[in-house]
Amino acid sequence: MKSNLTFSVEDNPDELLSNQMTLKKGDLLNDVVVVHDGGESLEYLFNKGKYIERNTSTIPHLILLDLKILQMGDAQALMSI
Repeated sequence: MKSNLTFSVEDNPDELLSNQMTLKKGDLLNDVVVVHDGGESLEYLFNKGKYIERNTSTIPHLILLDLKILQMGDAQALMSI
């Protein structure tokens, strides 16, 4: 099954809105999952923590990762993805 899921790692509400407007303009805005840091992104992608029971039949077809987030784990998230 083809996924239309976009996964966004973004901590800035203005950037998130801008990203969503761009996706909509490009007709790419379907289901969007938003997390706010690298640690949470890894939990989502690898079904850990609060995402342990998420539906694993859909995987993101697009991942938007904010590289300016300065929390430990974000570089790890990028390498793990």
